[in-house]
Amino acid sequence: MSQRRERCEDGKELLFDHGAPYFAVNASNLEVQSLVNDWESRGIVGEWKEKFGSFDFSSKNFVHFEEEGSDKRYVGVPGMNSICKALCHEPGIETKFGLGIGKLDWLDGDDSWSLTSLDGQNVGCFKGVVTSDKSTFSSRFRSVTGKPPPIALVLVFRSGHALLLRRFAIEDLVELQRA
Repeated sequence: MSQRRERCEDGKELLFDHGAPYFAVNASNLEVQSLVNDWESRGIVGEWKEKFGSFDFSSKNFVHFEEEGSDKRYVGVPGMNSICKALCHEPGIETKFGLGIGKLDWLDGDDSWSLTSLDGQNVGCFKGVVTSDKSTFSSRFRSVTGKPPPIALVLVFRSGHALLLRRFAIEDLVELQRA
């Protein structure tokens, strides 16, 4: 759910979505579908009805067009990162960007993660983790914790209290909204 911005010589800004081109919700997951329906009603996502194909370089044509799956597909509006931006502006959410984590320790007795910043400051203890960029963070995770990476980290502040969430699937967003 990333978007790259490039400015042309004439000053026009071009936007390129990369990463997840779309997402789909399993029809049997009514709670997640309800969440996505809310996003759709607010203009955060819209249905994507395009077909998939391959570009044949030698013929310079798209070939092998096909439908992929039967579930309704969604895209962020106007771009995929719109979903992340909207989540950052939910009531009670305060976000922090650019915070580097230098140490991450699991506290068995507290059932939480203790985080220390790159400059040695105690960031706090958190019950979970929110991912941002797994590919950037994964290689560093093992060197910091000595454990395989569950996922990457992003710090989120909610209701004035720091909260670090572990997100393995979109279903966790439903749990967060209930909290």
